[in-house]
Amino acid sequence: MSAQENARIARIPYEAYNTRHFDDAAAVVADDFEMRNMATGETFRGPDGIKKALKQWADAFPDSQVEIRSVVADDKGAVVEFMGHGTNTGPLATPAGTLPATNRKAELPFCDVVTFRNGKIATTHEYLDMATMLRQLGFMPESSGTREAAGSVGR
Repeated sequence: MSAQENARIARIPYEAYNTRHFDDAAAVVADDFEMRNMATGETFRGPDGIKKALKQWADAFPDSQVEIRSVVADDKGAVVEFMGHGTNTGPLATPAGTLPATNRKAELPFCDVVTFRNGKIATTHEYLDMATMLRQLGFMPESSGTREAAGSVGR
């Protein structure tokens, strides 16, 4: 596949997330697709796996949207940088258990490394800063470094 075609296909799961048409994402992944959330260690497999991963985020942040910031692709894969933002009004499933809704807003950068095989997404490795999200939701205290950096903005 060309870099342009891989970039086009790589965008589909994010568009599917924003419209909540998770079947559209499932349609572009391989039957043996594997998505690994590097922050949590969770692995989601196959077309049903990508739907489950997307639904977990949508359940926890029903008003959430993702905004693609950058897609860099070649004939083997793509890197997708995106920003997720929404309000945590639903339970957040984690490997350590389900966290209750906080009704707090979160905005978090993500980066996915995607590989392709035979015109389908074969793997996705998702990178995010879980500690920042947990701080934004009130599950972790704000660190002194975070407060200092926030206080120096605009100086």
